[in-house]
Amino acid sequence: MHELIAGKAAVRAAYEEAGMDARRVDIAEVHDCFTINQLLCTEALGLSADGRAGYDYLDGRFGRDDSRCAVNLSGGLKAKGHPVGASGVSMNVLLYKQLVGEPIGARFEARRPEVGVALNVGGSSVTNCVTVLRKEG
Repeated sequence: MHELIAGKAAVRAAYEEAGMDARRVDIAEVHDCFTINQLLCTEALGLSADGRAGYDYLDGRFGRDDSRCAVNLSGGLKAKGHPVGASGVSMNVLLYKQLVGEPIGARFEARRPEVGVALNVGGSSVTNCVTVLRKEG
């Protein structure tokens, strides 16, 4: 498998419902149960072109100093564990903490994030949940 087909469909639906697209995402938490899944999630969110996420990470993208978008500043599932059934909730809490300026993990240094997206993947990548969080006020 080289792409998250159902994940991409979930991303499209979430972006449409939120009235936005990948260009507006400041910070993301993605399901990194395996390294390849982090890359596929980054691509599914439209933060990297298909097949390019690995190269983008190698080029230094998605860290706390990236001026476009930071990914998994919390350290991801590998840093906190992978509580099946609670991973998606924790990803949303971690995004919320970044948006209110109280991060758990690294702080997004490039700017104050306004829009966060979580992509949680379950099963054999057929169950996906995408949440868009937007800072108000």
